[in-house]
Amino acid sequence: MKKDISKKKLYEEVGREFRQDKLLDNYHHFRRMNIVTNFMKSLDKNLKVLDLGCGDGWQTNIYGKFFDVTGLDISEVRIKRARNNFPDRKFITGDIYNLELKQKSFDVVLMSELIEHLEEPERALRQAYTVVKDSGYVVIDTPSRSNLTDMFLRLLGRNPMWGLTIDKTHVAFYSQQEVVSLLEKSGFSLIKVKGGPVFRFNSRPFNRWVRNKRRWWILKVIDNTIGSFPYVGQYGTVQIFLFKKGKINYV
Repeated sequence: MKKDISKKKLYEEVGREFRQDKLLDNYHHFRRMNIVTNFMKSLDKNLKVLDLGCGDGWQTNIYGKFFDVTGLDISEVRIKRARNNFPDRKFITGDIYNLELKQKSFDVVLMSELIEHLEEPERALRQAYTVVKDSGYVVIDTPSRSNLTDMFLRLLGRNPMWGLTIDKTHVAFYSQQEVVSLLEKSGFSLIKVKGGPVFRFNSRPFNRWVRNKRRWWILKVIDNTIGSFPYVGQYGTVQIFLFKKGKINYV
């Protein structure tokens, strides 16, 4: 209980200190949200979506243009800001470890750049399993160790762990297999995975390009070209996963 209270206090402090107004000015957010949107569009046009860890509501607003989306965040500061920013969208304050929501009421539970913040991801996934319909899905995107740059560097004996340093609230930095294993243990089956930006958005010269929309076309060409390859296209500095509730028999 004390840990949960201190964590909530931390997120309130972060919420007051860091606004998310410039979220859509960053290429890696643009890229991952585009892939998430396409994943959900491939499922149905009339989805009821729960956006866990919605922050200031910017991505909830984007997805809300296509689906019926409810944004949830533990930070009262962020939820208040989200309601002010987007009064036509639905936002609620809540604890992802204890969702006080109707069981099996959502088609999709969205966990965008969330699990890397969670000290107990299994608890959150149990909650997601409870509120998603039996025919429902979980969509996850997260900074990933399974990207081409880091995979090459590990061959040289290095072990890049930049995913733990880009945000002071990050407590984990997952590989693709670790995410898949975590979700499978929680009762979900992998449908597909796709890589977001190919290159690390905190490395030169790309750290300058990701915030310069005039240069995004270069990154789009790179990502679209590499992403077109069936095997290589699944890797990226951010990976986007689509999981279905339950076990799938592929036979």
